[in-house]
Amino acid sequence: MENPLVTRYEQTGNIEYLQEAISLAAVALGETSDGQPNRACRSNNLANLLARRFDWFGAMDDLALAISLSEEAVRLSPLTHPSRASRLNSLGNCLVRRYERTGDMKDLELAIHRAAEVARIALPRDPNFAAYLSSLGNLLAWKFKVTGNSKYICEAIFWAQQSIAITPADSLNRANRRSNLGSLLKWKFEQSGNVEDIKQAVLQARVALAEIPSGHPNRATFLSSLADLLAYSLKPTPGSSSREDPISLYIESWSCANGPPTVRIAAARKAANILITQKEWKKSSTLLHAAVSLLPTVSTHSQKQRDQQHMVRLFAGISTLAASVALEAGEGQEQALQVLELGRGIIAGLQLRAQASGTDKLTRQRYMMERLARLPDQVHATEVLLSDPSHHHQKSSDFGKTVSDIRPQPGFARSLAPQLGDEPRAAAANGPIVLINVSYVRCDAILVEAHAIRRLPLHLLHATDVKEKVEALRTARGSLNISGAGILITKTLEWLWDAVASPVLDALGFHKPPTGPAWPRVWWVPTGLLSLLPLHAAGRHQSGSYDSVIDRVVSSYSPSLTALLHTQRNSTNFHDASGECLLVSMAKTPGHPSLPHAEMETELVENLYPSSAPKVTLKSPSKKDVIFHLKSCDVFHFAGHGKSDPHDPLKSCLLLNNSQSSLKIEDLIELNRYNLRRPFLAYLSACSTGENAAEGLQDESINLMTACQLAGFRHVVGLLWETYDLYSFVAAREFYTVLGAAGTIDDRTVAWGVHQAARYLRKHTKGAGSSTEASEFAWAAYIHVGP
Repeated sequence: MENPLVTRYEQTGNIEYLQEAISLAAVALGETSDGQPNRACRSNNLANLLARRFDWFGAMDDLALAISLSEEAVRLSPLTHPSRASRLNSLGNCLVRRYERTGDMKDLELAIHRAAEVARIALPRDPNFAAYLSSLGNLLAWKFKVTGNSKYICEAIFWAQQSIAITPADSLNRANRRSNLGSLLKWKFEQSGNVEDIKQAVLQARVALAEIPSGHPNRATFLSSLADLLAYSLKPTPGSSSREDPISLYIESWSCANGPPTVRIAAARKAANILITQKEWKKSSTLLHAAVSLLPTVSTHSQKQRDQQHMVRLFAGISTLAASVALEAGEGQEQALQVLELGRGIIAGLQLRAQASGTDKLTRQRYMMERLARLPDQVHATEVLLSDPSHHHQKSSDFGKTVSDIRPQPGFARSLAPQLGDEPRAAAANGPIVLINVSYVRCDAILVEAHAIRRLPLHLLHATDVKEKVEALRTARGSLNISGAGILITKTLEWLWDAVASPVLDALGFHKPPTGPAWPRVWWVPTGLLSLLPLHAAGRHQSGSYDSVIDRVVSSYSPSLTALLHTQRNSTNFHDASGECLLVSMAKTPGHPSLPHAEMETELVENLYPSSAPKVTLKSPSKKDVIFHLKSCDVFHFAGHGKSDPHDPLKSCLLLNNSQSSLKIEDLIELNRYNLRRPFLAYLSACSTGENAAEGLQDESINLMTACQLAGFRHVVGLLWETYDLYSFVAAREFYTVLGAAGTIDDRTVAWGVHQAARYLRKHTKGAGSSTEASEFAWAAYIHVGP
């Protein structure tokens, strides 16, 4: 029997109907004991609903529970039960979803096994028989993707066609299956090169679009699918019309207010990319800005961070592209800065808003954001690009009402404000903030100063060069014993000086080394892959040369302007050295080289740090002990090994006694969930604590250093890459010597301490006969994050 709530959801795209259906199904299942005959039915019903919600939000917990419930439903269905085939099919569909997300072949193999059983027991008179054929076709298509064997895609297309043939003409499933057939034909064309395949794919997509009712939430997907095929085929197909121009179709997809936000954002981005090739900068900028404004609806606080990561990865680089196009369209640096901040650091931003607003307020915010997702955000984008005035008044009214509701909510005044106002300039009171935007369209520095916000075109900086230099630096520091490593690093730092740092410092008036004791400060906020390069170390470091960043300014980093503003607002800028100082050393870590200087380092810090602070020293401690003391300390110094995961940054950790007890990023973030404390300093004397090499997540700056900031620490010191144990000891000695000599430990003292430690290492490792060429640049690994 049809669920009326599900029917309403399918007709309107209103996620609240699906949420209510899930709640009712969960209650019904909870009231059904294991032995009751309708247990299997209710488990299967809830599983199907959770799978649908996974399709919208991408929450892996939903999918895991759906699979578990589907397995239970199958287990409770006897071999001769009339619904066993249907429940096997549901389980197979869930397994395929997980395969698509994780790439785990076990899921695909198990789904194929379940489909084979369905084929053995299903009868043609089964009302779900068309669905079984459609699922079989999808599985064969995925097998084709894995094996490259053309027989599988041919079989997939055959079963998809059979599924359509027996689907009732008045069923909406017919349109869905036609659209799917179009995708299969495209896959076949990619291998065969047969033009007839792509023509048939376009034909099926056209018919599917014609069969889906206007206003149906799936229409956004069908419009985008047809546009993909038309754009892919490169040439107009017979019978095409101006309405089938890919740009128009993408824009119409974007304008389907009740469509899935992920589909709409992707459609807007694709349209914008085509408009960029036509140099339609204004139209492209309008679309991109609107799409970026919708990003908070696909990565929400209620999601787990792995799901947030997945969603953010889908749209990596969209905000940097939007900022570049805004500048190309002549919209000004303030507008470029706004869209850049709106689309970067989304995951960290969710944590910061949670800390600022409290859990109850976040629940209210999520509800408001989901309301916003169902409206034509930035109504003017639809107006400018589609010129559809008949619906403008109602759409504008709905959008305006929702924004009016949202803006007064705690934590939302800034995120939806049309302008950033004076806050960025206020953040630059102690020195300029330099945001460096890199995209394939153009590269610029946005200079935020106390008196103005300026843009500086960086004509020597190109996105392709950044990628090349990142690989060169990774090669040089990853293979420390190769001949020429020092030359590779030298060339990279010199290029970074010429392309970025030199023009920026010249524009800011920092032409030579300071003459007084108060050095100027600069905060670097790089984007994309540029965040993997040491801007603070850019320059020519030959003897007698002062053409380098470290010889002109004191450098600090921030993952975003928003993060810097948050830290400035939410903690004091000085430390009275009366709070607990936690010193953790790991001289020996299972599976890793010994660190003979680790305990010496923490003993040194204990002696150098002001005696007024109580000290807690932990040698090779358990995770439990470290977390216990982290909850009360003001200063945290860790000397040991760090691990940066290049695929999943959330798995990056500080290594303790074993891998199971490592201090992970999520552990650090959890420390400050309720915003109870504001510790002052975390010094991570461990390798790669400031690195995030995960593809598509550079703009999120997910690493151990930013995790410490999210844990509440005002300042964090860490390393971008591996260095020798001895150098870590020396760097810590120089840093804490500066702190110990200062009358007051404040923001400037911390940044100056890192700067002086780096300069000391540079001076004493240059040409010192070290065992590798790359070790001469150990000083460049040390960075400071904070105000």
